[in-house]
Amino acid sequence: MEDGESCSATSTCSYDGSSCTCGVFCRSYPVGQPPCNPDAGITTNCCDQTKPPTWHCFDGPAYCPTPRPHVGDPCAKEGDSCALAPPAECGQMVLSCRQGRWELPMAQCPISTARAKQDITYVGPAEAERLREELLRVRLATYRYKASDPSQHLGFIIEDMPDGSPAVLSSRERVDLYGYVSMTVAAIQEQQKQIDLLQTELARVKRDCGAPKEAPPSRPTQSH
Repeated sequence: MEDGESCSATSTCSYDGSSCTCGVFCRSYPVGQPPCNPDAGITTNCCDQTKPPTWHCFDGPAYCPTPRPHVGDPCAKEGDSCALAPPAECGQMVLSCRQGRWELPMAQCPISTARAKQDITYVGPAEAERLREELLRVRLATYRYKASDPSQHLGFIIEDMPDGSPAVLSSRERVDLYGYVSMTVAAIQEQQKQIDLLQTELARVKRDCGAPKEAPPSRPTQSH
C-alpha cells in the first residue's frame, strides 16, 4: 500500500512502528482544518469529507523490545531508537540512544489540557512584560550541526539564555519549543497593548488639533 492510495472504509493496517488508516484525513496539527461547507462560504483550506477514503500512513521506528529500556538506562549504539507509542501527526514518542544513555526527546504533541495540569497560574501584566523583555534580548544565530545534518539553521544558543528561561528545558540540553512560543505570545500581547495605547493617544491628538479654535474675545472699542 502507498500513502494516498484508495482503500475501503474498513481497512486498517499496522506494523513495527508504522500505522496506516483508511479514511478521509483531515489535518489537525498545527492548525485543524474545518469541514468544507459551501453554504457557509468555507471552500478552501478545509477538509472535504465527501472524498473517497485513502490510506494515510505515519512511519516510525520499530517498537521497543519487551522489557523496554527506561530513560537513563545504558545503551550500546549511538543513534539507535525505538518507539514507545504509535506515530501521530506531530511526532512519536521515541527513545533515542545518545551519549550512551536512552533519552526521550520532546517529539510528541504538547499536552495542554487542564486535566493534565496542576498549579495553574495565569500570567499577569508584570510577568508578561518580563517575558517580552527577555524575548527581545534573545540573540539569534545561524549555525550548522557538527554531526549529520549539514544544512544551515536559525535559532538561539542555549548557553546564551538565562537560567530558568521558559524557552529551555531544565536539563539545559534542549529547547522547550512550547515555552518559546508561549513567550512570543506574551510579547505580542504586551506590544499590542502598547500599540492600542499609542493609537488612542494619536486619535486624541488628531481630534484636538482638528477642533475649531475659539476666537479670542473682542476688545471693546473706545469712543473719542
